[in-house]
Amino acid sequence: MGAQLLRFAGFESVMAFVVFGLFELFFVLGALGLTALLTAGTYGRKPLMFFGLAVLIVGVVFLGRTILDSARQFRTLSIAADGSWSLINPLGFTLLELPSDAPRAINDRSRDTWMFIGTAVRYDQVWLEVELPDGRVFPSTRGTQTSQAGARAELSTWLEGRARERSL
Repeated sequence: MGAQLLRFAGFESVMAFVVFGLFELFFVLGALGLTALLTAGTYGRKPLMFFGLAVLIVGVVFLGRTILDSARQFRTLSIAADGSWSLINPLGFTLLELPSDAPRAINDRSRDTWMFIGTAVRYDQVWLEVELPDGRVFPSTRGTQTSQAGARAELSTWLEGRARERSL
């Protein structure tokens, strides 16, 4: 049997990287441009320009943090035929490779939050965390119960089968 690919988020998680990355680029370019204008004194040094620069810098920091947090989450869990795991982020980079015999804990997480898609919608946001004995924690991308149901069910089935194999 080949590798199983369990996807905890759809393609929209990749698109979020692209969109946030473009906004980050525009914020950085805006901050650099406004800094150049302030330094050169081309339009004077008005308080509103300093306020605009502060807003751009806050945007750069906020979006940068959001992008880095998303890059540390795994979108795909690849389970090889030998039982080893690869945690892959939305950009396709491997965050962690775990041999089949490596200890790990799977923690189910959720929180009640809001989604703003035209109107405010309250929903239960869910994700999994792979916790290692050394204290490192690798969260999956977050989503709704429905969007993650397939991957969660497949992982549960795989874990139950693995537990049965070990008990024999």
